[in-house]
Amino acid sequence: MALANVAFVLASNKQRVLVIDWDLEAPGLHRYFSPFLADSELTGDDSQGLLEFVLEFALRAAIPLPKGQSLHDEWFEKHADISRWSQPLCWPSGTLLNSDPSWGAIDFVPAGRQNRQYAERVNTFDWGGLYRQFHGTKFFEAVKRKFIKYDYVLIDSRTGVSDTSGICTVQMPDTVVLCFTLNKQSITGAAAVAASIREQQPSGGILPIAMRVDGSEKRLADSMKRYARETFSNFLNPSLDVDRYWFEMEVPYLPRYAYAEVLAPFEEQTGISSSLLPSMERLTNHVSAGRAPQMGPLTEANRLAVLARFQKTWGDGNGGSVQQVEPEPAQVAWLPENSPRSSGEERPLKLLLSHSKASRSLAQAFRSQLLRLMKPYGVNLHVETWTDTDTPTLVLERLATHIQGDGDNDLPAADFFAVLLTRDCANCLFELGLFLGATNFDKRRCFVMSSLPPEQLPSDLAGWNLLRFNLPSAGSGREEHLNTVKDLAREVRDQIYRLREYIVRAKFGGLRTITGGELAQLERPIEQGGQLEEFAEVLINRGQPVELSQREHAARVASNIEAGISYRYFFHDLSAYPIIGRLLFRLASESFDKDNQLNKALRSSSEISGFIRDHLTAQVSISLLPSPGPIEYSIHNASSPDSAACYLRVPFNSQFVAWCNHSDAVRIGFEMKDEDEACEPIRIFRPTKKFDINKDLAERAKLWAAIKKQFFKLADDELQNALSVACFGEILE
Repeated sequence: MALANVAFVLASNKQRVLVIDWDLEAPGLHRYFSPFLADSELTGDDSQGLLEFVLEFALRAAIPLPKGQSLHDEWFEKHADISRWSQPLCWPSGTLLNSDPSWGAIDFVPAGRQNRQYAERVNTFDWGGLYRQFHGTKFFEAVKRKFIKYDYVLIDSRTGVSDTSGICTVQMPDTVVLCFTLNKQSITGAAAVAASIREQQPSGGILPIAMRVDGSEKRLADSMKRYARETFSNFLNPSLDVDRYWFEMEVPYLPRYAYAEVLAPFEEQTGISSSLLPSMERLTNHVSAGRAPQMGPLTEANRLAVLARFQKTWGDGNGGSVQQVEPEPAQVAWLPENSPRSSGEERPLKLLLSHSKASRSLAQAFRSQLLRLMKPYGVNLHVETWTDTDTPTLVLERLATHIQGDGDNDLPAADFFAVLLTRDCANCLFELGLFLGATNFDKRRCFVMSSLPPEQLPSDLAGWNLLRFNLPSAGSGREEHLNTVKDLAREVRDQIYRLREYIVRAKFGGLRTITGGELAQLERPIEQGGQLEEFAEVLINRGQPVELSQREHAARVASNIEAGISYRYFFHDLSAYPIIGRLLFRLASESFDKDNQLNKALRSSSEISGFIRDHLTAQVSISLLPSPGPIEYSIHNASSPDSAACYLRVPFNSQFVAWCNHSDAVRIGFEMKDEDEACEPIRIFRPTKKFDINKDLAERAKLWAAIKKQFFKLADDELQNALSVACFGEILE
């Protein structure tokens, strides 16, 4: 209960939180999160969690390796992302928590799917064998490294001794919150756990907190508080104000919380007496080192909607449920007031189906099968097929109409997105990305149906749960097309049916587009009217960066680099060496004068050499990822959840769409940066998991030739040596 409350106090302060239910023997966190989950009982196929995550790893690790080979760190990293098994918490309206701009997000990893086999799988899983045979320590260290995408990771675990307690109390956490009650058995037991943690992890933090403190027996309570203070005195950080700590760190006993699972922020408001919220805020303040001292803003509509969901789970003693507090209809309306369908009519759900021109007949077959399968379920679904190959100049305007809806023409907004990913479907990822932005990155509402082998998939689809199918033979008829997509339609139907009660219309608030020039204006330090913070990071995943075509912007980027701002470029086409060479030349040679105006003359050879040595090597990286079909985007402040902004390039166009902000933008950048590998000495062309230019001498020779061609007019031995060392870590001929 305390952990769930702390998670919401953190999220209300714009923090991105991962919550893991590691109490495998008696999982219960999902009870407190039930109003925010599509499958509150965790019985569905999509409600797998920690147990399935570990089982999958064990199965993969058990596959025998060829003689002489062993599991490398990269292999563990590949299988260590537990967030793939998480589900985002959503408001009862169906939108993610961070659809409220003042909130962060909570991703929840349940203990596992709660079916009949759960208890047997928990009791028979050999945790000791996982460590002995399958390098469990190395695996969970890799899991911990993946936590970097979150601000806080909260793990619910048993205090006592179990097969997994050491993982949760020693290996994974930076700080352990030890919950105990004010009796001697609980205090001494918790102190024994604290001593074991301190012995194995001397640097780890320990925060003991008394739970269910009953003030009705003041003399006994005070006596046991003194005993607890003496028992835990050696485990507290010496810098803490001990008197204040023990005054603050207790949770009162309030009888009503013993009878129902409910979260304090949604039952009562901050400052009300007889509430658990103040104690939860104090605990969160200690856990977050002051970053989240109290509950952030919570709209009354969201509070009432969540409370109503909680109350549906409370019994009235007669097999029914208590009277519910229903939110005002206008506060949780499915559609805005100006919607043509907000006046009491049944609201249709809409799926936007993207496909290539060549797969039109397959798309029509999928549409036909899906509508046929939906009919018995009584769900009013509209399927709109979409392809942009006919009118590329109008792609953005038309796509916005399909996603946002059109009240004048009675066109509903899109609730779901599906794509038939075939070899000729070139721009589907833009539509996918735009829809994700409209739904606050709710992947549950996107269905990627792929006929491509894994090695041909665009890198942007890493981590997606793809629905795979085999293309029908050339020249096949409608019957074969219907059979091809039948299973796909059934899976999509099941997901739509599960989510139907939680869906609200996709929300853009209007598409905001900017030109490449306007994007360049934003790519300036804050004190100059731009977006970039001090020592910011800019991530560019584009084949044609703006600085290639605009000298002034190239000089701006060079000026940013001199000011301490870092740039990370990602290229996905090894034939782009001339573009990369020109990019390096522009960055190294363009500059501003003392009046912040573009210098007409380029830097001299010696100035370029100095700029390369002093700035370019440390603050610019270029990663080569030879994989097809990336979405093109730029991210400003790519490492800052508070100020990151991602801009998506429109296909066939020089415009950009303001795609997403804050932690969502950081997450996109992290997934791309996660492809990079460390190297020594540091160099501009960093190795990636897919490719290292220094290990392919033929490709390196081509790239070096393209770079030298750009610099040839200024080339001298000093510049050439500085350039080759900066690019490749060694002097090349």
